[in-house]
Amino acid sequence: PRSFFTAPRAARGCLRRYVRRELRDLTDTDRARYFDALHTVYATEQADGVARYGKNFKSAAWLVREHLYGAADRSCDHWHDDAGFLNHHVGITLQLEASLRSVDPHVCSHYWDYTVDAASEAGGVDYVTSPIFDADWFGSADPNRTDHAIAHGRWAFTHVMKDATGFSNITNPYGLLRSPWNTDPTPFVTRSRYVLGVKDAYYTLPECSDFQSYLKSDDDTGALTMASISDALNGELHGPAHIMTGGPRWPDPPVESLFHTQGHDHGRFSPDQMLLGSKYLWRQGYVRCPEYCSTDAPQSECACSCPAEIVGARSAQDILMDMG
Repeated sequence: PRSFFTAPRAARGCLRRYVRRELRDLTDTDRARYFDALHTVYATEQADGVARYGKNFKSAAWLVREHLYGAADRSCDHWHDDAGFLNHHVGITLQLEASLRSVDPHVCSHYWDYTVDAASEAGGVDYVTSPIFDADWFGSADPNRTDHAIAHGRWAFTHVMKDATGFSNITNPYGLLRSPWNTDPTPFVTRSRYVLGVKDAYYTLPECSDFQSYLKSDDDTGALTMASISDALNGELHGPAHIMTGGPRWPDPPVESLFHTQGHDHGRFSPDQMLLGSKYLWRQGYVRCPEYCSTDAPQSECACSCPAEIVGARSAQDILMDMG
């Protein structure tokens, strides 16, 4: 089927309805059009895109900046904490969709249903072999490179904006369009299935049964609350797909050893908590990140830390308990 169809609307002509589909359900032609339009959004600068495609065009850098302004604000994560997740992500998806349609009016914002790959994994098929990660689709889930840049196919060496301080109020210390606590100096889109050396951070992709379990009433109270749905959508139902394909690297050997020896006690030794905990502590002022690092500075000299003058005589557990 095509990506859209038309239906009559009284005497006012036609109403065009755009239908989002799972990427594997598209025809080869429609899927190619979608990825072509998406690549244009990534490869075109904002001003050039508006001049060529009109006011609805939003470049990938514009959309990343929008996400950073909400998610990397010092005061709180407006986009993921509490009630912010659903509305913000629906909104930015609509902006992406309008941008795609400004490039090609025959496409819309199609999606990856990772429960399909979760079911395959349950049958013994590694999710990284999914067609989703083919070179002409989204590219490798775990590039075999030291810098973890996608090196083959449509998305090979896709740039992350450099010298972005004139474009965005939020960048990483190298001036790349990333979170302040993400001190990765690689100027390309990167992926890795290893989180601090732990494969997939002990996660699996969410299954249909996981969605079902969170989208039904509580057995004790009989209530189904928007708060519980939003919390699950942000965390258990969407978080693993992020962590499993973009996990933090550059591990500290003692920390990596701890995760490998104690990691299956997931409540205490969860490698993704090094990411989630660090940004909370950054907001509380305990984790401090450099404001500027030269492009040739090694990552070991451009790392976030907890300065001794801030920590004082308190132990790590004291601080973690104080900060909740």
